[in-house]
Amino acid sequence: MQSGNITDVFWTTKDFDFNLLVMFEAVYIYGSVTMAAESLDLSPSSVSQSLQKLRLYFGDPLFVREGKSLSATTVAVSIHQALSPSFDNFLFAFQKVSKQTSHNRLVIDCSAYLSGILIPVITTLVLDSIPQCEIVHTISDPTSNSAEEALIYRRADIIFDSNPHFSMQFVSKKIFEEEIVFICSKTHPRLTDTLDVEQSRHEKFVLLETDSEVINEFQVYADNYFGERNIGMRTRSLLCVLAATEKSDLVGAIPKRLFEKMKGSYDIKMLKPELSMKPVSIYMIYNKTSLNNSSFVQIIEGINSHLLNWQG
Repeated sequence: MQSGNITDVFWTTKDFDFNLLVMFEAVYIYGSVTMAAESLDLSPSSVSQSLQKLRLYFGDPLFVREGKSLSATTVAVSIHQALSPSFDNFLFAFQKVSKQTSHNRLVIDCSAYLSGILIPVITTLVLDSIPQCEIVHTISDPTSNSAEEALIYRRADIIFDSNPHFSMQFVSKKIFEEEIVFICSKTHPRLTDTLDVEQSRHEKFVLLETDSEVINEFQVYADNYFGERNIGMRTRSLLCVLAATEKSDLVGAIPKRLFEKMKGSYDIKMLKPELSMKPVSIYMIYNKTSLNNSSFVQIIEGINSHLLNWQG
């Protein structure tokens, strides 16, 4: 096809949704909106709406009811006969390309802190089972809802987050919990190994600012327990919480797993509050449609077996 002809085709089809042709072929083959919807894992109403768009586009009913099934009109038969061979070849070629390229890259989106916990496990798992796979780690922009957008627009394959991101499109599974502990400098002039309500009134805290609803719930829980805390510093970095508490009289809150890993590197100690603090759940989220790929299923099953109820 010459470039001029290609441009003409692009122009005439630029406003047409080619997904409608998939709906058309499914209804044509099954003679039923319900069966077509089941085959495509869609609702019957969405298939009906797509069919209505095609009827308007072609100016024809396309399918008429005969008994319990739908019968194609002469226009629908002509469309099928004209498009079916090319459409089948296109789907076959696309499926072949999809299998060749699918999950040669696995994009993991999670915070810098969670990456330190999860990426070593995932790297070992993936490279052992699918050695040709390249692992890419990304961190979503905390000022937007880009974690969900990364899944919706396929910029990430799996997200690990403290927010479950419930949706009909996603699988959201809790894989482990993070216990939150309070810390201060080992040389703190007033605090030894406990932190109660009376003691907290005389201290300033480092507040971890985050867009995580779950962690913010923990902040509210802590405020309700201690009363309105006196905030001496705000940060989005857990490493900054560690550094600030080590070199000052500030009190911080971090995951216990991080404390155990870093207590030998920072001059900090853990404080035990009178009331046990609610743990933060960590979720693994991915698109349901990704389960159609056998390599992805293998990766997910491996992660589940390693991390489900994992305590590190």
